[in-house]
Amino acid sequence: MAAMASTASNKRFYLLVCLLIALPAWSGDWKFTSGIALSERYSDNVDLEANGQADSDWITEISPRISMSRSGGRVKANVDYSLQGLLYANDSNQNDVRHNLNGRATAELARDFFFIDATARISHQLLSLADAGGLGDAVGSGNTTSVGSISLSPYIKHRFGSAATVEARMTQDGVFIGDSSLSDTNSTRYQLSAVSGNYFLPLSWGASYAKSDTSNSGRQCTISVDT
Repeated sequence: MAAMASTASNKRFYLLVCLLIALPAWSGDWKFTSGIALSERYSDNVDLEANGQADSDWITEISPRISMSRSGGRVKANVDYSLQGLLYANDSNQNDVRHNLNGRATAELARDFFFIDATARISHQLLSLADAGGLGDAVGSGNTTSVGSISLSPYIKHRFGSAATVEARMTQDGVFIGDSSLSDTNSTRYQLSAVSGNYFLPLSWGASYAKSDTSNSGRQCTISVDT
């Protein structure tokens, strides 16, 4: 069951990645930049082991990257992606490919009324701060995992003349962890707010309502909060 949940989470994650990449193509001009970095490292204790158990190794790192951005019109997006390839000279079992993504997009689907915000991130994080961290960014430590997060937030916003502006928003968030011993987290938030306009000056008022539901795939629990 946990494996099935993880697979479903991955599908949702990659779907949002595709959405972030596709949004800029809807209209207008956008910019591309790309590059590649190459580095070589050496350590006489690549895994930070105790005395007498240390292994030395050379690590070659190849990191191509691409960035896409658009800031005009009804679609705004900024996506930065890089791939980190690690090649070990003495221990090829530690060879690894890591993905890094930082993407954000906003679209105005119906002018001055219906909008959608989306974000997606992938990074590589330490599993435990108490254990060895390896070389700088945890290369070679065996104490890391990939962490992905997504957020999809459609909302409507309407201005009632000079009286008030009302916004209704639903946000779906997810955090997905590559290590199967840790649990993914999903949450859904509902927000409704209204703020006064110029009609009420010099007075002002505001009202809001929020509700959130959070579920943890490992513990199978749900938390709801109303404010």
